[in-house]
Amino acid sequence: MDTRIVLLLNPPLDEKERSGALAAAAGRTMPYGLLSLAAVVRQAGFPVDFLDASGMNLDVEETCAAILARFPWVVGITTVTQSIDRVALITRRLKE
Repeated sequence: MDTRIVLLLNPPLDEKERSGALAAAAGRTMPYGLLSLAAVVRQAGFPVDFLDASGMNLDVEETCAAILARFPWVVGITTVTQSIDRVALITRRLKE
């Protein structure tokens, strides 16, 4: 197995941003797309790490620190319209 870690990130997004006016009634779901991708990456022989910053209620700084602490070879990030600015900020900070 390869030792280059592929980190998949579900970026920070709070309940109100995720569900809007229905935040009190909305439930959480697993990021199935990223989990499916993780299975394919693992089958290709790469170790996979997964960070659900949204589910863990991390902010941008905490997310960046958690990513850097894992020393990934590559980071794959999913996003939705509501989190695109936050994802751009995370990627800029990781490049520094």
